[in-house]
This record gives sequence, C-alpha cells and structure tokens, in this order.
Amino acid sequence: MALRPVPARRTEYVTVMVFSPPRMRCRDCVNFMKRMNRFSSGPFQQNQRRPSRLLLGLLLLSLLLPAAAAAFQSEERADARRGKQALYVALERDISTCYALEGFYPPDLDYLKEHYSLTYDKNSFVVEYQPVAGNIRPDVTILEGGTR
Repeated sequence: MALRPVPARRTEYVTVMVFSPPRMRCRDCVNFMKRMNRFSSGPFQQNQRRPSRLLLGLLLLSLLLPAAAAAFQSEERADARRGKQALYVALERDISTCYALEGFYPPDLDYLKEHYSLTYDKNSFVVEYQPVAGNIRPDVTILEGGTR
C-alpha cells in the first residue's frame, strides 16, 4: 500500500492523514518481533541458541576431560620418579653413614631401618638390597610397585 502526498494546491483547508501499518498475519508478527529483539536475549533468541550452546559445551567438555586426565597421570608419574629418587638418595646416604661410623656396610635393609631410621612406603616401592661383603658396597635396586 503506497502512500501519496497531499496535493499542495488547495490552501483552504488542511488534510491530516493518519498512517497505520498494514494488518499483519501471525507469522509476520513473529518475524517482526524477532527482528526487533535481535540484540536482546528474548524468548526467540534463547530457543535458537540453546542447542548450539549445549553442543559447544559438550565439545569443550569432551576436549578438556582427556587433557586433564593426561595432565594428572603425567603429574602422578613425576611424583613417583621424585619419590624413587628421594628414596635412592636416602639409602645411599644411610649406607655411606653406616660405613663411615661403624666401619662396615649394613648387613641388610632392616639394619638401616632400625639404626638409621630409614622409612619408605612399601606399597609404592620395592627395595632389593644385596650385600656382597662387609667391606664392599651393597647393590641397591629400587622398583616401583607394591609389596610382593
């Protein structure tokens, strides 16, 4: 519906024209409301974005969970390595101290536990202590794992 301007020739009276929008059908009203609410978070926008946000959240979760699990496992392995190294240093220190103070190497691991307060987690490490002789340094092997 095109609107025509009022002719300017007649000066005796003024015609006032009131413009009203054409009648809209229901579907047109919905589309019009969607266009009017494009910058706000109205009901039209929420219904359209909800599945994409859900999929994006699930995608991020599926990417972050394996990465977090790998990071925790890596940190766990690093802790085990540090624990093994600390136990090895403590064993070597106690063996050297025993030889320096008493003149012989410890005959077994229990001797180090009793006299030099050696403690370690038997569930995490297995220590194989093989004495050779009283004046020869024993072979010490540390394995990761539980008690046998």
